[in-house]
Amino acid sequence: MADALNQAGSDTGARICTLRYCKRESLESGAGEVIFLVIKRGDKVTLYTRRELNQLVAHRDQIFIEELLADMIQRAEASPDELFEHLCHLGVGPVVTDSVRSFETHPNSPGALFPDYFPAEFRRSYPIADDNGSEVDH
Repeated sequence: MADALNQAGSDTGARICTLRYCKRESLESGAGEVIFLVIKRGDKVTLYTRRELNQLVAHRDQIFIEELLADMIQRAEASPDELFEHLCHLGVGPVVTDSVRSFETHPNSPGALFPDYFPAEFRRSYPIADDNGSEVDH
């Protein structure tokens, strides 16, 4: 991924923040996989997730990652500048900032530069219960 960013060229106002997921047993070493790309162009933030996200995240962290993604999607709409700056400085927990760089967005789209990623959308993989504990449609 660093090669794609380095080949991308000069700063045209687009910035990318990569977020790395570290399993609990590798938190101290910082070893992990980049699972989210956050691209900021002007006042718009676009989120991308790894195609094999569910295979990369430990089962015990699935709900956390899903809730984090839902929050990021909501905040990207409501306050994109604040979200991007916040994500550029994550340092605690299983998802941390990997890198923040500027890059050229054309003629290649982010999909061409990062084929293992696709635009993020929230899909809950666990049931939601109402106040009585009954499962509800989502």
